[in-house]
Amino acid sequence: MDLCSTGSGKMKLTDQNQLICDIFKASFPFLRASIVTYHAFPDAVLTGTFILRALLAATSHNPNASHICYWILNNHIYLAKMITLVCCITRFLDSL
Repeated sequence: MDLCSTGSGKMKLTDQNQLICDIFKASFPFLRASIVTYHAFPDAVLTGTFILRALLAATSHNPNASHICYWILNNHIYLAKMITLVCCITRFLDSL
């Protein structure tokens, strides 16, 4: 499932398919748990690992998301785009 971006290359959660939005929303509790449990101030590599695990956990809880799990595991560009969206959304939620 492709991620939607604007003409300038920017991606917004509101532009994504509903299944993608559900996966992102479901990944936040897993991501927060990783930060609280393992490392409160992760570096860039550890942050990517936390997000990968959170996205995989979120897809495993959604029976319609098996193809998205496949893309996350097998397409590094797709994963990088998803990590970018999760990082931006997480920063916004933390500012509230």
